[in-house]
Amino acid sequence: MLGAGLVFGNAPVALAGCTIDGEVEAPPFTSLEGGDDLVCNDVELTGTIEAATVEEGDDSVTITLGDGMPDGEGAFDTKVTYSEGVAISLDNDTKVIIYGDAELNAHYGVYTTGDDNTVEVVGGTIEAGYGVYAYGDDNTVELVSGTIEAGSHGVTGHGANFTVTVSGGTIESQWGGVTTFGGHSTVTVSGGTIEQGVIMQGYSPTVTVSGGTFESTYTGVYTTDDNSTVTVSGGTIDAERVGIHTTGEDSIVTVSGGTIEAEQEGVSSEGDNSTVTVSGGTIEAEQEGVYSEGDDSTVTVSGGTIEAGSHGVYATGDDNTVEVVSGTIDAEWEGVYTSGDGSTVTVSGGTIEAEGSSVYTSGDNSTVTVSGGTIDAEWEGVNTTGDNSTVTVSGGTIEAEQEGVYSEGDDSTVTVSGGTIEADDYGINIHGDRTTVTVSGGTVRTTEENGTAIYFEFTGEGSPENWAGSLTIGTGATVEGNLLAESGTFA
Repeated sequence: MLGAGLVFGNAPVALAGCTIDGEVEAPPFTSLEGGDDLVCNDVELTGTIEAATVEEGDDSVTITLGDGMPDGEGAFDTKVTYSEGVAISLDNDTKVIIYGDAELNAHYGVYTTGDDNTVEVVGGTIEAGYGVYAYGDDNTVELVSGTIEAGSHGVTGHGANFTVTVSGGTIESQWGGVTTFGGHSTVTVSGGTIEQGVIMQGYSPTVTVSGGTFESTYTGVYTTDDNSTVTVSGGTIDAERVGIHTTGEDSIVTVSGGTIEAEQEGVSSEGDNSTVTVSGGTIEAEQEGVYSEGDDSTVTVSGGTIEAGSHGVYATGDDNTVEVVSGTIDAEWEGVYTSGDGSTVTVSGGTIEAEGSSVYTSGDNSTVTVSGGTIDAEWEGVNTTGDNSTVTVSGGTIEAEQEGVYSEGDDSTVTVSGGTIEADDYGINIHGDRTTVTVSGGTVRTTEENGTAIYFEFTGEGSPENWAGSLTIGTGATVEGNLLAESGTFA
């Protein structure tokens, strides 16, 4: 049983030197062929261990370094050194196992040029410009324990279906902890530490984080192509730029646990038709908690906590949807901000606390629906500035130090059928022409003594039909405060 509960078979027998298929051999090892089994222990080698091409139908090659039993703390019994070249070079269908008493020191620790190779780092150290560099399809790297120290990139894959699994150990790098360039590649992290994050270029990449730690002076997880999937259920992502950044279309980011800490955005999704779901965990960002740029995209907050130095959720594309079902959004600017036309914001539960507006839409034809939850704002509870906007409140609580609901665009509609709107200034403040307000239920109140619960201000230019709005208050509604219309009267 070796590291993190994984089994890689019995450790090789401790031999002073190297054997191929049990027979003692002397270096160089440059002609390993199909079926060869190289075991090196208690030996220092200079140069490259090279596995020759394994033809289809041949048995695979296995290279094992060390036996996991070093002489003392920090000691390495088995070393392969080639400072200007490659320590281990693989072609096809070769497996390398590196144990805790082995060390590679080279420009490339392990370098592959073929398909179906596997590198298992069970312990030991790889010190290299590039720790593991894989050209070819269907290659696999597993880090269970040990350390990869890279002057450039820790683990790099050029090819389709590249798979990286990190359950322990450490990847130290200057530019990228794990970098992939092929389509349908997968990175799974359940433990260990990755410095400089994960960078994935290629169609349909998948990143799954259930544990471990990401530490990056850049971005924690970065995917550049369409149809990417990033799932975080545990662990910590700590980035000096963006926590998770996806730029392709049809991308999916799901945060159900763990912690994301970022000095820019916690999650940034740029592609159209993309989805970000926060159902648990914590996102702490000095800028936006979640930033969504593409059109026809959706952000759903159904749990967890988003703490943001600017906007909690910021969606800029047209026809975007933001849903707050539960959880907490705490923002120093707006809690939820949408700027695209045709955007929809739905609050059915949870809490939105903001030092600016809790919900702000600036695009035309936008819709805000509040049916539950708590909205607490130092400015406006709900603020819509685009024309033809709709605000519907059927439940929940809106508390604001300025206006509860502020509607600035022309030809807009505000409907209150339930819930509570309480504001220190105006409960409802209308500044757009031809706006309709209907309060059929619920409560609209101002806390200001002799203050105004519902306020209209029209342009007053031309005949009233060009600007006048309408106000209807039903018998089931509670309105506490004055009704005031400036620059004209109600229609």
